[in-house]
Amino acid sequence: MSAQESINKAAARTQRALVLRHLKSGRTLTQDEAQALYGVRRLAARISELRNDFGFPIRTEMVDVGGVSGLARYSLEQTPEDIKRKRAVLQSLLRGDAVEAVPGVSPDELARIMGYLRADGWPVLAIEGKYILIGAGKGAASDA
Repeated sequence: MSAQESINKAAARTQRALVLRHLKSGRTLTQDEAQALYGVRRLAARISELRNDFGFPIRTEMVDVGGVSGLARYSLEQTPEDIKRKRAVLQSLLRGDAVEAVPGVSPDELARIMGYLRADGWPVLAIEGKYILIGAGKGAASDA
């Protein structure tokens, strides 16, 4: 393998990691966003690798952005386990519990749940230990 091939493989690996971290945070990503945020010029290739080589369930939605139609917007699909955890947290919120997430949830999973809650309009402020700190209620503004 040439030095250039090694550099290209390392760059692709780094880009995959950046894209995956972005998607795992519960956010979506387009080509323009990937290039602006991470310098990724071949987002479709990185998405294909994450799907086909690593098995991540990534969804593609075709959207219109700035008068341009048919742009791909990628997101990480929620697994049944993600949905189950999210529901457990939401039920705790609705009961007014202290919002201890779900016993045995790792910090990464808790951060993912926090991203899902924020995407649904919950004013999630922070994670403190195994607790999710919530603002006034669904639909309230959040500075976080």
